[in-house]
Amino acid sequence: MRNVSKRYGGVQALVDVSLDVARGSIHGLLGENGAGKSTLVKILTGAVRADSGEILVGGQKVQITSPIDARRLGIGAVHQELNLFPDLTVTENVFAGDEPHTALGFVKHRRMVDELMVEMNQVGWWMALDRPVGDLTLAERQMVEILRAFHQRADLILLDEPNRSSRSPTSSPSCAMESGSPRPRPRT
Repeated sequence: MRNVSKRYGGVQALVDVSLDVARGSIHGLLGENGAGKSTLVKILTGAVRADSGEILVGGQKVQITSPIDARRLGIGAVHQELNLFPDLTVTENVFAGDEPHTALGFVKHRRMVDELMVEMNQVGWWMALDRPVGDLTLAERQMVEILRAFHQRADLILLDEPNRSSRSPTSSPSCAMESGSPRPRPRT
């Protein structure tokens, strides 16, 4: 991103922010409350539009006007406020809105579980996929959000306030994911 700025009424949240992220790298944005970290994440994920500046993906200027645009560009996020369905299982939350179906319209639950087992092995951690998300700890819920972004083939996963619920940085599933090879684009 280059020279991105955002104002909310009389509050200047971001002023000419530029950031380069290379494939396979891990970055941390530090700052006090109100410094604009969450605003930056919201701009990159299409939840908020910047007032000025440009976003480039793969060296090409792009317009991110919605979360769908961000997902198509390979950008995923785990926000401070987790977006999960507490009564659904881990599997159902990861696949929400993207469930594979048979020709007759039935959900292919076994396929969903099999895919997630492979993906969890790739990142090096395990979670009971049949547990309702409402029964999980806050850290486990965040891991479900990360797994969803990983499953959606995000090339860039943004964690907004990950320290609120994560364990040590070296045991975090995001570290294992960052070290992996490039992922194929989402299925269409």
